[in-house]
Amino acid sequence: GDAAPQQSVFSQAGTYKLRFEVWRAALSEGAAPAKVASEDYSLEATAGELHSIQIEEMELNENDMRIGHMITAITLRLCDKAGNAIKVDSSKVHVEVAAALFTEKGAPRTDGAADGCVLAWDPKNGKGCIRADGDNLRLEDIFIVSGPAAKWRIRFSVTLGDKTVSKNGTIEIRHGEPASFSLIQRPSEGEGAAAPQGPLEFTNLQSLPTLEWEVKDVCDNVCTNLD
Repeated sequence: GDAAPQQSVFSQAGTYKLRFEVWRAALSEGAAPAKVASEDYSLEATAGELHSIQIEEMELNENDMRIGHMITAITLRLCDKAGNAIKVDSSKVHVEVAAALFTEKGAPRTDGAADGCVLAWDPKNGKGCIRADGDNLRLEDIFIVSGPAAKWRIRFSVTLGDKTVSKNGTIEIRHGEPASFSLIQRPSEGEGAAAPQGPLEFTNLQSLPTLEWEVKDVCDNVCTNLD
């Protein structure tokens, strides 16, 4: 923290050596003072109050970024005002994870509930887990429940003691597993001609035209790059 009167402040967490020296004042004018004694002490300076969060790593693969899959792990570092990492017991910190559609800088931010961006992560109720990982916190098994296939903004809010800080990250969410499909009926003749309605009718020995199917997941996202 900031130095108060008669106090000292450490700029960096670590082990410091403090030396106390006792000097005898000069006995006469022009004489030099004499050191009587000195003593050394070691002091361990720990990080200060929670000030910011850094997203150290997002462990993602192709499946992690899909509706209905887990984000394997996201690593956060808690820092004090000087940037020192704060080591904490994972049971003594409260973390919330929320999502909304990504918006460009300066544009109004959207609401995650209205966007339909839903994540499931609640370690206290058995959904995912949080654990200490060296100087960091590791959030594991964040489930992507539902939402549009688009770029999402994920907000991490961390409370330690009476301090709460937040940090945003972005992730590109892809469609989930195919859940439904429908036939795309193209216009039969001429540009602008209406697509045929009702059952497709063919005569004997007539070749079937190319059939196109639109495949969607449970959130109505169009599935692309299907094998």
